[in-house]
Order: sequence, then structure tokens, then C-alpha cells
Amino acid sequence: MKKFVLLTLLLLIFMSLTACDILGTSVSNPTETTVPDDEMIAPKDEETTLSMLPKDEPTQGSVGLVYELNANGAGYIVTGIGTCTDTKIVIPAMYEGLPVTSIGPRAFSHCKKLTTIIIPDTVTKIGVRAFEWCSKLQTVEMGNGVIDIDANAFEECSFVSIKIGANVASIGNLAFAYCFNLKSIEIPPSVTKIGALAFMNTDLNAVYITDIAAWSNIKFDSRDSNPLYVASNLFLNGNLVTNLTFPDNMTIINDYTFYNCESIESIEISDRATLPSLHPQNNYCTL
Repeated sequence: MKKFVLLTLLLLIFMSLTACDILGTSVSNPTETTVPDDEMIAPKDEETTLSMLPKDEPTQGSVGLVYELNANGAGYIVTGIGTCTDTKIVIPAMYEGLPVTSIGPRAFSHCKKLTTIIIPDTVTKIGVRAFEWCSKLQTVEMGNGVIDIDANAFEECSFVSIKIGANVASIGNLAFAYCFNLKSIEIPPSVTKIGALAFMNTDLNAVYITDIAAWSNIKFDSRDSNPLYVASNLFLNGNLVTNLTFPDNMTIINDYTFYNCESIESIEISDRATLPSLHPQNNYCTL
């Protein structure tokens, strides 16, 4: 009896398969639809990923900064941080086909999250209080185009050391005041003027220069304009100045040039140097 039932089942299965072949009927899912390759639609999650791919962003600087044309319409001034949320801000060299020539007054004032600023060679001026109270600002890469650093420009930032741009001529009043962590500064031969209290309330202990004649030509507005007023130690070409030798090309020593320079122990003046008499109050050293 069991054999008969088994044979009957096998016979029914065989007849069913034969009927499908004859009628050309598919045994696949009747709801499946075949779509031509050129009409294929990406899955929803893949489509979202593609739409989120970053657009081509300007490579010349941070996005979202605010600009305005300068007075002669030949360039742009950065006037504010705008919608930019970068902690490392890159000022672009160009904006809408024109050079970026300056950073405006208070442009980044009180930007508490700003840690790094990169300034291109096209910028010639850093405005009044441009970066004041940027309490986390530790690094400034200053382009060689900067000529003027205005008053209070970097007041109360977090620098440990500063290298002034190679072509800076003027440093304004209180420019680096209240930078409590500031320990050293490098001043290039291009600097000709430093304003009052430029380095007040810093922790300076070293001033680095490369040209003693250029250093002596700086006009200090007052004795506290000179970073030596705080630092006391002058380094020439990386060496602490203990024996100060004036070269032949020395023609001037401005007021306060060596004020409070405690590292100097002796002075040598070339017979060919044409120097005026030094006012002891204005050029006080510990000898």
C-alpha cells in the first residue's frame, strides 16, 4: 500500500513539471518585475549618500567669512567671521577675483574657539583689535605682505612665541598686551616703529633679532614699547648678547633701544661707527 502511494506522488510531480515546460510558465515569484539596465534606480540609501557628497569648495580659504570692498574698490577687507565655524581659519588670497588686502577692525574679536589663523601675502594690514581676546589663538602664520599690525590687534591671545612677518614695519600700541603665555618674540629688520605698551603683561624672557643696526633704528614710543622692558634678554642671530659690538654701519641708536637689557655686560664701538651720544636714561643697560 505504501509503495502504491509513493508511486502515485512521484507520478503527479512528474506530470506537473511536464505541464510547466509545455505551457512556458515561470515558477518564479509572480510579482517580480524585470527592469531594463538603463532604467535602474539606485536604492534610497545610496541616493542619499550621493546627495551628501561635498560640493566643490573654494581651496583659497575658509568658507563663510564676511568681506567688503576697500575704499578704492581694488580689493577686499575681511570684516567678520560670518558663518564660518572653523577653529583653523585660512584667509584667502583672492575673493571674487580681487585680492584680500586687509583684516578689518575687530574682524575676529572674541572668537573664543579660534586656534590658528593663516594670513596670505596679499594682506598688508591687520586692523585694530582684529583678534583681541581670542583666548585660544596660539598660532599665526603671517604672510610676507603684512606691513602694519594695528593697536590691540592680538591683545589677550594665547601665544607662547611669535615670529613677526618679514616685512612688518609698524606694531601698534598694546598689540600683544595681556598675552600672558608669551615667552619669546622674533622681530625682523623691517620693523621701524613699536607703540606704547605693545608687550605689557606678557611673560617675555627672550627677544630675537638678526640685525643690530636695524634694531637700533626702531622708534619706540616709550620705554615700555620695547619688548626688552619685559624680556631683559636680547638674542642676536640666536646667541644671547652679552658683549654688544656696534658695527661700522651704525649711525643711530634711538631712545630706549637697549632699555632694561640685562643680558648685556660690555659694549664695543667701532672707531668708524658714527654714533650720537647715548642718553643714559633712555638706553639703560646693566653693565
